[in-house]
Amino acid sequence: NIVDNIFSDIQVYPNPSKNMFNIKFNILDHQDIQLRVINSLGNIVFADDIDNYVGRYSQQVALNGYSKGIYLLQIRTDRLIVNKKLILQ
Repeated sequence: NIVDNIFSDIQVYPNPSKNMFNIKFNILDHQDIQLRVINSLGNIVFADDIDNYVGRYSQQVALNGYSKGIYLLQIRTDRLIVNKKLILQ
């Protein structure tokens, strides 16, 4: 499985959340990473770009002031895209 060769231990919590999401994962091989949180209209509400990263990634994403609903967390590397659904209550 290609996901298991690049990522390990992907965690997104709490989900659902009232305003704050914790995003954690391990990158096992040097990768350029683009992390996006996208609303239902396709607008990027959070972005983080890291070049040539390997190791533990940890980020808190605050969605205070954004509408309740479903958001998409997209983690893009050189070889893979992983999508996770985020629910903002």
